[in-house]
Amino acid sequence: MGFVRTSLARALLARMKVPRDVARFGFKRYGGRLAVSTDAEEVTFNELERRVLGLVGAWRDEGIRKGTPVLSVLPDGVAQLVVRLAANEAGVLLSQFPPTVAKTQLEVALESAPPALVIAHPDTVDVAESMMGRYPVWFVGDEFDARIARSEPRWSDEPLGPGDLMGIGYTSGTTGKPKAVMAEHGKLVRSMRLVVANVGVPKPGDRPDTFVVGIPLIGAGSGAVLPALLSGSAIVLPPEYRADLVAERVEAMRATRTFVTPSTLIDMLELPATAGLGSLQAIIYGSEQTPAAKVAEALGRFGPILQQGYGSAECYPPITMLQASDHVVDGEPAPPEVLSSVGRVVRGVEVRIVDVDGRELPAGEIGRIDVKSPTVFGGYLDRPDLTAAVLRDGWFLIGDVGRFLPDGRLQVMGREADVLRRSGKAVYPRFLEEVAHGHPGVKETAYVQVHDRLVLAVSPRAAFRNGPPAAFEEDLLEFLTERVSAGDLPDELVVFDELPRSVLTKVLRREVRDVLAARAP
Repeated sequence: MGFVRTSLARALLARMKVPRDVARFGFKRYGGRLAVSTDAEEVTFNELERRVLGLVGAWRDEGIRKGTPVLSVLPDGVAQLVVRLAANEAGVLLSQFPPTVAKTQLEVALESAPPALVIAHPDTVDVAESMMGRYPVWFVGDEFDARIARSEPRWSDEPLGPGDLMGIGYTSGTTGKPKAVMAEHGKLVRSMRLVVANVGVPKPGDRPDTFVVGIPLIGAGSGAVLPALLSGSAIVLPPEYRADLVAERVEAMRATRTFVTPSTLIDMLELPATAGLGSLQAIIYGSEQTPAAKVAEALGRFGPILQQGYGSAECYPPITMLQASDHVVDGEPAPPEVLSSVGRVVRGVEVRIVDVDGRELPAGEIGRIDVKSPTVFGGYLDRPDLTAAVLRDGWFLIGDVGRFLPDGRLQVMGREADVLRRSGKAVYPRFLEEVAHGHPGVKETAYVQVHDRLVLAVSPRAAFRNGPPAAFEEDLLEFLTERVSAGDLPDELVVFDELPRSVLTKVLRREVRDVLAARAP
C-alpha cells in the first residue's frame, strides 16, 4: 500500500475546508467501491451517497436546514453514518447518542439544544417515547428508508465555513452535570491535515484499505470516517466491540487496519493463535493509557504494526504520535519507558507541562498537561465559566497529568481526577499499575482511592482463572512487594472476575470505586 506524499495530501486537503468537502470528494471518486460493511448489509459509495442526499432532501422538505438541531439515538451502523454525513452536508446541528445514553446526558441535550427532530432506532423506543409529543421522532427502518427514497436527493446549497458549528457532544457527567461540547466543522479537517502531515493516509486510487472499527463510532471510532472517505477505504462495523468479533470481521474481510482501546487490545492477546489477524497492516490503539507490558506482548504476537496517538473529545488527535517504527528497536520491542509513552508531539502542535501555578516544568517532573493545537474545541455551550477554566491564553487544559521523558516523548499519567493521595502526597496510579501488568496473570488494573485507603483492583487472565482467587492475590502481592517499596504498596488488593467497562470499552474507575466503597466497612 502506497501512501500519499505530504505535498499531494496537502494539495488535496487545502481545497477541503469542512467535512462535507471530504465526503463529496469520496462520493465522486469511489462510487462503485465498498464503503460500509456490517453483518446486516454492504453499501457502496454510490449507495451511501444516495441515502445521504436523500436524507438531506427529506430534511429540507421538513424545513430542517443549516443550524437546525437534530438529535439521534442510534446504534453503530449504516443508518448512523447516513445521519452523520447528511448532517455534515446540510450543516444540521447534530447531537448523537448510543442506545445506552444516560438519562442525565439526554436531559442536558434536550435543554441545551431542543431538537427539531429526533431520529431513533426501534430498540430505543422507550427513550424515544419519552420525547414523543414534545419532538417529532423518526424511527430508522422501512418507513425511514421509504422517506429517504421518495425525497429528492439534494446537495446543500447553503454555505458552510470552518467556524460553523457542526454538532454538540456531551461529557459523561461522572464528575458533575454533563457539559455540552461545541464542535466546529473545520476542526475535523484540521485534524486530518495533522494526520497527513505526520502520518499519511492511503493514496487515493490505490487498492483500498479495509478498516475494522473496534471502538464505537460515537466515540474515538468516528475518527475513521473522514480518512476512509478521503482514501476510498471500506469501514467494517462488527455487531459488538468484542475482541473475538473484531477478529472475525478482520478475517472475513481480509482487513488491513483496525482501531481498538487498550482493553480490547488486551482481549486480543487472549484469542487463540488461529485467529485470522494475519492480514492486518496496522493496529491503532488508544483513547486510554496502555500498559507497556501489554504493548510489548502485542508486538510479539502481531508484529511491528502497532501505532497510537493522543487526543480528546475537546482536542482532536493527533497531539502526539507513537509511530509503528517507534515501537521496535533492532527488531525487538522498544524499552518500557518508550512503550509506556504516547510518543512525540506532532508538528503543528505544542504541549507543555506546568505546576499548579502555571510554571513550566522540566523533563521528568509530573504536572498538568496543556495543549495548543488547531483542533482545540470552541468551548462549552452557554457555559463561559467552564470554557474559561480550560481555555487559557491559547492553551487547552486537557485534564490529564504527565511528564516529558528525557528523549522528548510524552508520558500521560492519567486524569487529574484519578490522582490518589496518601499522607498528603500525590500518588499516580499508573506507576503501580505498570508494575502490576508485568505479572503474567494480570489482565486489567485500576488503582483507586476508597475513603482513605488505596486499593488495587485487578482482573486475571484466562490461564489464571481456574485457581482460587486468594492464591492469585497472594502471588501478585508477593510480585509487587519484590518490585516496589513498602510505602508504595496498596493498602488492599482485590481480584475482580472482570473490571467494569464503559460503552466505549474502557475500564470504568468510577464504578470500581463505587463497588469497593459499597463493600468497605
